[in-house]
Amino acid sequence: MSGAALLPFAFVALLTGIFSFQSMDISSGLFLFAICLAVLMLFSGLTRIGKLAERPASLAVPLMVIVSAWISRALYREMLMHF
Repeated sequence: MSGAALLPFAFVALLTGIFSFQSMDISSGLFLFAICLAVLMLFSGLTRIGKLAERPASLAVPLMVIVSAWISRALYREMLMHF
């Protein structure tokens, strides 16, 4: 479920890298679409695959995003300190 939620971001990064959009409007619009799609994928995964009720799933999605962003930031900082 988490790997599938990362696919929209990878697709946007690939498109931005291939076409090298001169305008940030196109890239930011695609990135916003990727964020919305990832949130919907996480919510539907929690409710359908994880069999969670809608109320706890609606609280779990932002918690999952915040915790994973915090862990990623901490790991990224730690990697930068060693180089």
